[in-house]
Amino acid sequence: MSTNREYTEDFKNNVRVSLKAENIAKELLEQLTWDTLTSVRDLPEYFHFGDLLGTDGKFYDVKDDGVIHRSGNVFCEMKKRWKESGKLTDGWMLNSHYDYLVILDQIKKHIYLLDFPSLKKIYRSYGYWRNNVDMGDNYTDGIVVSLDKCRKYDVLIDESEYKANSLCTRQLVY
Repeated sequence: MSTNREYTEDFKNNVRVSLKAENIAKELLEQLTWDTLTSVRDLPEYFHFGDLLGTDGKFYDVKDDGVIHRSGNVFCEMKKRWKESGKLTDGWMLNSHYDYLVILDQIKKHIYLLDFPSLKKIYRSYGYWRNNVDMGDNYTDGIVVSLDKCRKYDVLIDESEYKANSLCTRQLVY
């Protein structure tokens, strides 16, 4: 099961798809937060801190997820096995330090803003394990946490619909 039907086994294509999601998320987040965000995805010193940096020093990491509208779940990546090399690496849940996790659903045009440190506190207690999820160029093992649990435990900060990179409805969670 792929998280987005645009993902393939071609790494360059997957980078293109995720960059598109990041650009959309950047525009939407600037409307949500009233902050100017800078892309830091290609700067090695920020690798484990996210894709976007706000003027307030907060880091945002953007994930493109095309099944969240169906599943109602946040997928927390624990391990990743690359198809081409077979190399096993820790996932972003174990080695990342951003402030916010941003999930963009380009299919249903939704953006979800989650408090990442709060997600790290609850995911093991309130999630369940998924093995060998096909992510296009890799297989990923992880823990799935429902959006309902994220709402209940104040992990989900905001969820909004958008149209043409502009917010059209906003459902503030806090």
